[in-house]
Amino acid sequence: MDTEVGSISDNYETLNVLGEGGYGKVVGCYKRDTKEVVAVKVLKKTSFSEHYDRREMFILEMLRCLDPDESRIVKCFEWYHGKETAYMVFEMLDISIHRLMSQRKWAPLPLDGIRTIIKDLATALAALRSVGLIHTDLKLDNIMLVDHEKQPFRVKLIDFGLALQKSETWLGQVVQPLLHRSPEVILGHPFSEAIDVWALGTIMAKLSLGCSLFPGVHEYDVLRYITDLLGEVPKKLVKAGRRTKLYYQGRANFFMNTEWTMKTPEQFSKETSQRTEEHRAYQAPSLKELTAMNILRGNKEEEADRSACFDLMDKMLQMDPKERITPNKILAHPFITGSYVNNGCPQAVEKKSHHPRVEKSNSPKDEEYNSPKDEDARDSESVSDSTDSGLSSNKDSPFEDLDSVIIPLAPQNSPESFHTPAAIEPKKREKRGIRRFLSTLKRNVFCCFCAPKNGDE
Repeated sequence: MDTEVGSISDNYETLNVLGEGGYGKVVGCYKRDTKEVVAVKVLKKTSFSEHYDRREMFILEMLRCLDPDESRIVKCFEWYHGKETAYMVFEMLDISIHRLMSQRKWAPLPLDGIRTIIKDLATALAALRSVGLIHTDLKLDNIMLVDHEKQPFRVKLIDFGLALQKSETWLGQVVQPLLHRSPEVILGHPFSEAIDVWALGTIMAKLSLGCSLFPGVHEYDVLRYITDLLGEVPKKLVKAGRRTKLYYQGRANFFMNTEWTMKTPEQFSKETSQRTEEHRAYQAPSLKELTAMNILRGNKEEEADRSACFDLMDKMLQMDPKERITPNKILAHPFITGSYVNNGCPQAVEKKSHHPRVEKSNSPKDEEYNSPKDEDARDSESVSDSTDSGLSSNKDSPFEDLDSVIIPLAPQNSPESFHTPAAIEPKKREKRGIRRFLSTLKRNVFCCFCAPKNGDE
């Protein structure tokens, strides 16, 4: 018996070492009282690890209120903190998604497999959100297959050593693996649970395309890849970022407002001595065109399925965290529920434009991460309702909203193939001549001498 593992109690018999890293190792053990094989995480004793392992134990204690099977979170049986090391006993799982993809030589997964994985992970993120936690370390290594032979592509989320409570986040805090780091984290902007959804979007791209969307070796390259594929970062994120000046240069305009433009690779390299490199395995001017190249034409059902997959990925990769889809709405998306197929007839999902003028709305869903009252109402929904048995297209479903609207495919070049707005608002009377000049002068010059009203910036 391994003396380290055996020091927990005589109840554990060491079988084999499952993995080893800088943190310690994971050992497979036989648990005599329950007669089952478990995974024991043995942490090394260092100045940092003492805080790390105690923190992970604290997070695991918070997660005890969740059902590990319904919430798709790894089950922890017990833990022990000794003088020289710490032990955490978890259920035995299969291999990680990273190892699975490596075995497949990074070939894209089948759509049914992606659907199952994303559904389980969205369920886990919804569960974490219900207890006020942000995982912050979502990556392929931390997604484990439960039993790929008996339950194909069913997964659970592991490793909560870097998880944060909402109250623990602070401006400029650096979290997330670089390949999955969200724009708000890179720019040093306040962040929320939405960063886990961004990471899930990058993971979904890896599973469906077989390559990383933003494979930079430092934050500038990651941000450059993001803007190349998704467009410019929203001005409000750039303006409020603590680290904006590292990647953008500002210039005051005529009205004393700062206009930010991203530094060129040459400027960044000259200022930081860090080289910018090209590591992308794809060539596409936008995410829409990249995904369009990966849609198989001809098979209408397959085409609709893959279109729904990329539509969900697009909603996860909204740069504005307030516009990003939430875990509960992921579970209600047509790609997960299959509501785009009706009696074998494929249907297209209504896509949401990246254009801010199109996305701007005063509906409650735009306040997803702003209104604590709305968050509590959404978080009160049972996680079990978002699992296999709770995703029907019933009209009474709590997930029924505009994001789940579907529109049948119309014949090409027909009038029905064009988007028809729900209502046409009357145009406002345009100010012309001296009235427009005085209005502009009042708004941009004289406003600085006036006390702002409630709601004004």
